[in-house]
Amino acid sequence: MTSYTQVHNPASEVGFELAKFLPEAVPLKDKLTPEFLHRLLQHHPQATLSEFSEELKVEFSIEASTTALCRAFKRAGLDRHGRSQIASTSRRAA
Repeated sequence: MTSYTQVHNPASEVGFELAKFLPEAVPLKDKLTPEFLHRLLQHHPQATLSEFSEELKVEFSIEASTTALCRAFKRAGLDRHGRSQIASTSRRAA
């Protein structure tokens, strides 16, 4: 049986941080507020979820899948029927 001897460990003398504080990421549902989604929908009334996803990525640096966008629109009360109503009122106003 082998036994280990206690020798000087130079690694214990090196100081380092165990944890770094990273900036907290804002959850997607906090970024996609109902007001934000409503304004986005007014600017692009005929856009599909994938087009909204691309617009968010390009204009606002927000990456959201079509599933996440669908859920966000539903939370905001802007499901497919609500989006079509806003689109029709936008067309009448134009």
